[in-house]
Amino acid sequence: MTQENTFADSDSSLQQRLARIVADPEARRDYEESLQRRIKAAREHLARVQGDPRLFDSGARTEAQIRLDQAEAELLALQDAEWTRELTIQRRAAWNAALKDPKYHAGRVVFYSAIERDLGFSLDVLRRQVQRWGLTGDAT
Repeated sequence: MTQENTFADSDSSLQQRLARIVADPEARRDYEESLQRRIKAAREHLARVQGDPRLFDSGARTEAQIRLDQAEAELLALQDAEWTRELTIQRRAAWNAALKDPKYHAGRVVFYSAIERDLGFSLDVLRRQVQRWGLTGDAT
């Protein structure tokens, strides 16, 4: 088996696994939380390695960066598996409606974190998916 086939097979199995996870809301939430914990731990480890000159040049920095990159890539793949074009359109409409809701405003201040909490997704993810699907107009 060539290296390209190995990557294609692993990508296909990841997509199949993510499809099963996305189909079960509880499993999806648990998996995303697990990925978020892995990302946090990898960032903390990378910061420790970068702050220690003995570890910085030992290859530990590269290993820590690889772990972080893998966890972040998995999180993006999970989001891509979940966010269809139609779902992105629906969530953008929900976001725009929330922006007009007075409960998310104090004068000219908009409480984005409250919108994100109530809708269950972040503005960053929404913007990324809007761009991914080539939808025109702002995500806000």
